[in-house]
Amino acid sequence: MKTLNDILLIEPEEFYHSQSSKYLSSHQIMDFIRSPKLYNLKKTGVIPPAKSGSFSFGSAAHCLLLEGDEEFNKRYAVGGPINPATGKSYGSDTKKFTEWQETQRAEKGTNLTFITAEEYFVAKSMSYSIKEHPIASKLLKDGFAERVVRTKFEGAPVQIRLDWVFERNDAVCVVDLKTCNNLDSFADDAKKYMYDIQAAFYSSVLFSALFKNGIKTDGIQSRFVAVEKVTPFRCGVFSYDIRDLRNKYHQICDAISDINQCTETGFWPDGYENLITLTI
Repeated sequence: MKTLNDILLIEPEEFYHSQSSKYLSSHQIMDFIRSPKLYNLKKTGVIPPAKSGSFSFGSAAHCLLLEGDEEFNKRYAVGGPINPATGKSYGSDTKKFTEWQETQRAEKGTNLTFITAEEYFVAKSMSYSIKEHPIASKLLKDGFAERVVRTKFEGAPVQIRLDWVFERNDAVCVVDLKTCNNLDSFADDAKKYMYDIQAAFYSSVLFSALFKNGIKTDGIQSRFVAVEKVTPFRCGVFSYDIRDLRNKYHQICDAISDINQCTETGFWPDGYENLITLTI
């Protein structure tokens, strides 16, 4: 008899993203809802995926907060060689720093990622805040970190990468870790970045995969653990009303149907073809 663990795939983040041309993801669904034209330009590679310094830090923070120090130390190196004259790290453009990087790669592997001591301090402060939170600490105590699920949903091949997932009392809980600058504006961030669509998509795809593999569950719970990346590094736990997520489920199904229609016709509207009345 299959269990939740049987459908959870372990793979590098880079490989997961390399499959985006074959599988629909939550971010692609969100792009399409914003603008079918935007979705198509990204899907066809006209708009390349963006990767910024904040993205690198986010990946490092996720690794430390969800997978712990041991896994973090395998994939990341912190700081750099110290200049005895100044007591500070050599600059990243110096020979000393390059030699230090080469030594680190020789010890830990060529795929090693480097972050600053300041970034590491922030990540450790965030980790401490989560461990001190009465709800977040329990949610992230036992479970599976960074797992991938692929299946078919509404006839479309789909994939999700779950920050954290676990079973409790015959239900499955999906936890999404979010970093932010100000916890007070997390509700605004959730609306801006369509976290409701993401939560509904994750829940729907995971439930579909469980059902198709004959794995029984009493339902999928969705939680967000948000933690500030600036002092005082506050942590909060958020959820959506299940009725709201059901409405988003229907919106996702409609989007997949519309993607198929746009693919057939070759017409990808930008979403602003009609007159829009502004309200005061």
